[in-house]
Amino acid sequence: MTLDPTVPSDFITPLPEEYEPRATRLVLASMPHVRTQIWMGGVHTMLGDALEEHHLTSAWVVDCAGELPPTMAASARRHLPRVFLDIEAVPSNMDRITAVVREMADALRGEDAPERVYVMCKQGLNRSGLVTAMLLRALGVPSAEVVGLVRAARPGALNNVTFVGLAEQPDTDADAAAAAGAG
Repeated sequence: MTLDPTVPSDFITPLPEEYEPRATRLVLASMPHVRTQIWMGGVHTMLGDALEEHHLTSAWVVDCAGELPPTMAASARRHLPRVFLDIEAVPSNMDRITAVVREMADALRGEDAPERVYVMCKQGLNRSGLVTAMLLRALGVPSAEVVGLVRAARPGALNNVTFVGLAEQPDTDADAAAAAGAG
């Protein structure tokens, strides 16, 4: 099932009876000011740690594929569906993706920041990689480093050339934050 009615149903693979979404925590040693743990993963992957319901109650979950089990979506402190296809093209809802990334970055800087952010897609590679990289950019990670951080956490991630370009795209807000932190 998808949450985006513009995605043709023949693109949707039926879910198995039982599956266990998994995610990998990103190591953000150069960002001690970010108290929130940032996780990236997929609902159909063996890589990473299984999502645990008790962690979801204090987490924001961005669902980039629309395949997160409904019970997990309901358990999350905040469930943010931003479904888009993993194809070599700029997502048609890029403005909504950018808006949720900025909202998350603002929340992570605030006093009421979630304990964890999970960015999930189907395999935990491209869609979640793009949104995670954009979030890191919005938090001040230089564009030259974001793809490396994502790939270190999830080997094989961001193999979509278009998404790499979007992830490395300069963001004036992130550039200003990085410059302020360096000064």
